[in-house]
Amino acid sequence: MSLSRLRAPLAAAAVLVLAAGVVAIARRDGGVTAPPGPGRSSPSATVSAAATPPSGSTVAVDPALLSLYGDRPAHPGGGRGGRLVVAVPGEATTLDPFAVGGDTPAARDLAPLWLPGLYRLGPDGVRTPWLAAADPVVSADGRRVVIRLRPDARWSDGSAVTSADVAATWRRAASRPGPWRPAYSVLAGVETPDATTAVLVLRTPSTGGARLFVAPTGVLPAARLAALGAKPYDLRVTGGPFVAAGRTAGLETVWRRTPQPWPGSDPLLDEVRAQVVPDFSTAVELLRAGRVDAVLPYDAVNAAGRLRSVDGAEVAAERGRHSVTVLTMRTTGGPLADVRVRRALALALDRPAFAEGLVREAGSGADGIRHGESAGAPYRRFRPDVAAARRLLADAGWQDRGDRPRTKRGAELTLVLASPAPADLYDVLARGMQVQLRRIGVQIDLAGADANKAAELARTGRADLALTRWDTDVVPDLARLLGSAAAAPDGAGWPRWSDAAADSALRAATAAPTLAQVDAALDGVDRRLVDQVPLLPLLRLDAVVAAAAGVRIPVPVSGYGGPFVDVDRWSRG
Repeated sequence: MSLSRLRAPLAAAAVLVLAAGVVAIARRDGGVTAPPGPGRSSPSATVSAAATPPSGSTVAVDPALLSLYGDRPAHPGGGRGGRLVVAVPGEATTLDPFAVGGDTPAARDLAPLWLPGLYRLGPDGVRTPWLAAADPVVSADGRRVVIRLRPDARWSDGSAVTSADVAATWRRAASRPGPWRPAYSVLAGVETPDATTAVLVLRTPSTGGARLFVAPTGVLPAARLAALGAKPYDLRVTGGPFVAAGRTAGLETVWRRTPQPWPGSDPLLDEVRAQVVPDFSTAVELLRAGRVDAVLPYDAVNAAGRLRSVDGAEVAAERGRHSVTVLTMRTTGGPLADVRVRRALALALDRPAFAEGLVREAGSGADGIRHGESAGAPYRRFRPDVAAARRLLADAGWQDRGDRPRTKRGAELTLVLASPAPADLYDVLARGMQVQLRRIGVQIDLAGADANKAAELARTGRADLALTRWDTDVVPDLARLLGSAAAAPDGAGWPRWSDAAADSALRAATAAPTLAQVDAALDGVDRRLVDQVPLLPLLRLDAVVAAAAGVRIPVPVSGYGGPFVDVDRWSRG
């Protein structure tokens, strides 16, 4: 673990102004086709009792449902020109990254189509300049980061991208009650000595400044922001490889080549259609029927195996850039305000069985939250132990009633679980949790919702638990999870959790002068998380993409890179 990886979200995450995340870059192999991975054992009885995960065989889908998606348009051959139709799992409620609701998987995934960042991740995981002309230069005291902009970068209206755009984007993000405002607070300002130089002034030193800037939060044009005022960004002026050309609510967004291409945003394709196909089985059948050219990453049971059932499809899964499915607990009220109840749930859930039965070859169990996980894998202490879980609930005053939910002072131990829907992985996982927790006298009621609504239900107290996906990519996830999920910035839909000891350890990590001291401080945060259990990692998922023969799509980068991060290099045969 490098010092810069730890300090990115702690000391300078706000430079998401330009970049949306902070990373320590490790070179990885790219490519489009991956060989089948090793098989995994069958799910345990507790999983199969809840539902039978779909296999790699063909799943029958109603032809009327397929007919909702038009025939795939004809494409010319060769490496330049033509269109691609891709299936995506969700629709973005807003594409304004700085609006409430703008920090969602769907919005982040689409951002690289239109929103340029100073830097971005390639399919090999390497950070490369985008709007920037070169790597940033960090001052000796770590408080100033100098960015040189490309003089040839253009907005879609033909105007030049300048340092004024960087400064205006920072002011917008820092002044709005959206998900990024707390992150931007580490910037004291953005200086603009000339049109192609932006100087980021940090409130606290960051020796990792040279690795802080990765798309896609990106930069917006100052002139358009001034015209819009407080209104959400409308995408009339964009700076990425594509411009928005149309949207059919609930079905698709259409993106066409920018009229002002510049190196780094000069796409090979003329058009990309992102069709919203919430059901993974339908997406697989659309690929099989030739109605779509590619299926981008889904949270689905045995996703890689099911995609490989499509003749001619090239399937790739990138291990190391992935997401973690986390069970987030509402600690501010209800039964889960008692840490003993939270620990009982963690001990009762057979998380290894879920991993083996559901994600199979393209994922694993999750025993930690930090990228790469520390050697201790702190959540391993919660191995399935039903007897210990029962003792904790009894000690907390919840009386056992056999097959019925436990009671305490006349109230039943019933918890509401908000589960993102539709996603067959979460559906099976939620029902498996119902079965497993019933063994200790806990009843789980399901509240289906999309990912945003699930988190909102938990934040407002209308749900006790929420299944949420945390994209881990190449970011130091523990600090970011605490900063955004557990400590809930204004306007975000995440459940809140506050712990003085963890906050103190995070501050120590921010100020630590040596790598050993940073690690020691973050180990302290690990211990507080496991001790208090405001969240529990359940599954680790690799990003999986499938493409029809002749379609070139680099291996996806999940999370803040997103499947569209290298979209300017997509092509047909």
